[in-house]
Amino acid sequence: MSATELVELERRRCEAIGAGDADALRQLLSPDYVHIHANGRTEDYGEFFARVGADAFRQTERDDLSVRFYGPVAVMRGRHVTTLRRSADAPLLRVTGIATQVWVHEDGRWLLVSFQVTPTEPTTEVEEAGSAQT
Repeated sequence: MSATELVELERRRCEAIGAGDADALRQLLSPDYVHIHANGRTEDYGEFFARVGADAFRQTERDDLSVRFYGPVAVMRGRHVTTLRRSADAPLLRVTGIATQVWVHEDGRWLLVSFQVTPTEPTTEVEEAGSAQT
């Protein structure tokens, strides 16, 4: 697999998280998956899936991705920006950081086993289009 193909898997992962698509995520995440949030909270596979689709809105953008291969292991690193709303009446928040991911080639496919994001900016409330006061 090339770095380009692994970046495509990451794009699909971000899309599936935004859509709350647990079935698509199960095709991309290892049962050994560990997710470390920007605030340090850690979730295992079961805890992560218990929250999939829980947010009222979530969109993740990735860029400046680099991928290094070490045999059947790939380490991906790059900018990570998530815009989210926990519930319909909650503010829209933006979390910006650098994420490091570990992908492992198992049973003929690449699976994500670890995700960790470190914030590079404070979490900010995002002003929504059309909500500015005049």
